[in-house]
Amino acid sequence: MNGITIGDIQKKIADSLKIIDLTDREIQIEKNLIIENTLSISLKEVLLNQDRKISDNQVRDIYGILERRIKHEPLAHIFGEWSFYGRLFYINKHTLIPRPDTELIIDIVLNSYKNHRGLKILDLGTGSGIIGITLALELIEPDITICDICPDALKVVSQNLQRFNINKIKSIQSNWFQNIFQKDFDLIISNPPYIDENDIHLTQPSLIYEPKRALVSKNKGLADIEVIISQSKKYLKKGGHIIIEHGFDQANQIQNFFLTDQYDNIFSHQDINGKLRCTSATYNN
Repeated sequence: MNGITIGDIQKKIADSLKIIDLTDREIQIEKNLIIENTLSISLKEVLLNQDRKISDNQVRDIYGILERRIKHEPLAHIFGEWSFYGRLFYINKHTLIPRPDTELIIDIVLNSYKNHRGLKILDLGTGSGIIGITLALELIEPDITICDICPDALKVVSQNLQRFNINKIKSIQSNWFQNIFQKDFDLIISNPPYIDENDIHLTQPSLIYEPKRALVSKNKGLADIEVIISQSKKYLKKGGHIIIEHGFDQANQIQNFFLTDQYDNIFSHQDINGKLRCTSATYNN
């Protein structure tokens, strides 16, 4: 047994993470996550046991994680899972890493439909399935269909459905609505690609590890959203609701798409940072 304590290894982790230009807050979060994951203990235990010795194997595991992390590989990919709305979901290189921004969609749905039973929902471009599965666990007996164009992403969906013991969600391989034949949804939700192909942020090293097809869209990031808004009308029941996540500077364009396609009750929603990151509407025609 070596003499390295949790406090010692936290300092070594923090020093290593400085190489990849993280903020102090990000370093604080990541060093705790690495300790929690490797030692299988809670954050509270990490903070209360700074003098606890850790084993040689645990030290080797931590150094292995750091070796991958300083090459900008995201922790989510190293761990093979990430938290969304208080639950851990399997993810891999074929799916986007869950982000707090997307939790806004869940909040919007629950604010309107928490007590509704049997809601018919379509989750377009589901990725790892985090939105549809979370709603299946939060709502009362919803009827949920999730789809994605990528078969490898749908394999991750299958893993997550098993993890949460869900067997009533319909999972379909589809390029948006191509293989969707049901046309009476109460709610369509999507976190589609919405980054401009020429956006400078795509050069960030961490984004190299994420599927570009799930990030980037033509027409300044708006092409897929425009398709979804235009086609959703045929798949919503009268008075049906649509919610779309988008970039922080795209709300005006998204509202105009909804207006052009004669949607009502168009509203853009702020995330916890006060940025407009989702827009919702209803279709009554």
